[in-house]
Amino acid sequence: MKSMRLPEEKVKQAILDPDAEVRERAVRYFSHSFSGDATLVPLVIQAVERYGSEGAYHLVGSCTRLVHTDESISWVVDELDREDADQYENYVFNLTRVLCHADPALLIHRDSQILEARHFLAGLRDEFLQRLEMLSWDEATCWRELESVCEEGKDKQYVTDVDTGYASRILEALARTGEFQCEERIRSVLSQEIVDFENNPMVWMEPFMVELAGLLHIKEMLPLIIHKLHEDADFLNGRCVEALVRIGDDDAVSAITEHFPAADERFKNYAAAIIEDIHSDFAAETCLRLLAHEENKFVKRELAHAALSQFAFEAIEPARQLVISQRLDGELRHLRNYLVLTCKIMGERFPEYERWQADEEEEREEHERELQEVSDDPNRMLLWALQKAKDYVARDEGEEEARAEKARQARIPPHGPLDADVHLVGSGSLSGRVGRNDPCPCGSGKKHKKCCMKKKGSETPLH
Repeated sequence: MKSMRLPEEKVKQAILDPDAEVRERAVRYFSHSFSGDATLVPLVIQAVERYGSEGAYHLVGSCTRLVHTDESISWVVDELDREDADQYENYVFNLTRVLCHADPALLIHRDSQILEARHFLAGLRDEFLQRLEMLSWDEATCWRELESVCEEGKDKQYVTDVDTGYASRILEALARTGEFQCEERIRSVLSQEIVDFENNPMVWMEPFMVELAGLLHIKEMLPLIIHKLHEDADFLNGRCVEALVRIGDDDAVSAITEHFPAADERFKNYAAAIIEDIHSDFAAETCLRLLAHEENKFVKRELAHAALSQFAFEAIEPARQLVISQRLDGELRHLRNYLVLTCKIMGERFPEYERWQADEEEEREEHERELQEVSDDPNRMLLWALQKAKDYVARDEGEEEARAEKARQARIPPHGPLDADVHLVGSGSLSGRVGRNDPCPCGSGKKHKKCCMKKKGSETPLH
């Protein structure tokens, strides 16, 4: 039976494409699904060596989620020790991040060499050493430290007030102890319904147990995790998305799909993001089936994007129809550009392909000109970015008022901690909470989840 998707070997070949955007898209396809294919990082290294390290930080940043070997770690260390490696923005940052996320068993015997590398970032030294130290931690130590993080954070409202990075490193160490040692405690926590969010360490333990279930790939936790995804809590929801992608098989897709018809827009958008990164013909078919029956135009866009992310041939025409049948706001423009890039990789064409490709290039040049004009004035940049965000997606006026009211009421989170405030690129900070599906306040014309929210994990520099 012929696959409805582009073969993954073809996607792997795109990692070596001359077009940087194609290379980045191909690597993201694998990194977002937490691929265990050990042949991917050597291809990324080959691409960097072939096309240079300028702009390669996106590729390197994606490697934090991919499988490394002794050879690839040696290459990263050598790059960090290269005298001119720091001439390109974010490149050495993401090289250092790779070493802070790779299997610590690959690092333990070369820690001195790594730390002495010319451009290893001192700001990540403690994180690096902490992961190596945790190799010696037993299960009891891990649980004790994790409970301490939750206890210290019980009266904190924002994610930035809690050391979630330290917690994730503890969870990584816990996962090494094995599923049987952790499953009972995960189930105990996730089976509870939190009703008291004041001074309650369970507000933090809950998302951490979701994360641990994902690290351990415990399929039996699918119903509990999907139930948590219904809660309106960004930090918890983000952990649910990642855990479900890590568990990532057709059973997970089926379980999510059962909840889809009666769910609200927020849940459906998260569900689309999950199905997007679980790569299979069944997942692609599910995206297209849900798309055919969905009435909400914003959810339809998410499902079309998810189907395109699967490199599904049958997704091209539905995505095209969405673009030509609706007013072209910023969100739909992103889908249009994504469709063009997808077809470029797949070798497919549609009637508007050349024109839309030219439109994208013209809009990119205009964006760069506008950004250059305001780059020396923080106030003008802020106003420009706000206008870009306002223009990104045109919702009905009544819907906008409802969203604004919800934002005003979100000062005290009804279902757990809030994500961090979003920082505006090059200009201080933009106060307030920006949802994953809101336009990115940097003015890029992309959704926050596809721009700066994604970059916060592996592609942004230290400040």
